[in-house]
Amino acid sequence: MAFSYIRDVLDEMRIRRAEKKEINDHSRRIFELQNTAAADEDDAPPGVLGTGDWGAVQAAENWLAVIVTRHLSRRAAKLDVPMPSRDEPEMYRSMEWDYDNNETAFLTERGIFEVKARIREEEKHRREVFGFWVTTITGLLGATIGVLSLLISLIK
Repeated sequence: MAFSYIRDVLDEMRIRRAEKKEINDHSRRIFELQNTAAADEDDAPPGVLGTGDWGAVQAAENWLAVIVTRHLSRRAAKLDVPMPSRDEPEMYRSMEWDYDNNETAFLTERGIFEVKARIREEEKHRREVFGFWVTTITGLLGATIGVLSLLISLIK
């Protein structure tokens, strides 16, 4: 029982670390694409639009949003926090891939903010419940020790 719990905790830590690495690597790639696109525009002759590939930057940013959405939905599912409805246009955007006819829905900035707020609220609630029980048990143990020491001093 305890070993399976420890294994689950370690698996959760491994998954979170892999997701954070994926997000950081993708963010770094977006930064590099932005610098490349900006440099391409700077090299263009005056009066001519640059050839900066901002479409690739937008696609990379959308893919990062898909990764973040997947990460947040997994955390929300673990905490039993509801995700926003996909019918709300201000919470989700969709993107069509060149190689696939399916649209991938991902959270907008407002949707990410909303889900993070719900997750923080649930985590805060769980910490408060845990803190309540810790302080209650500590108080009971302190009172028990006090009564025992009083009884021992009365017996002597």
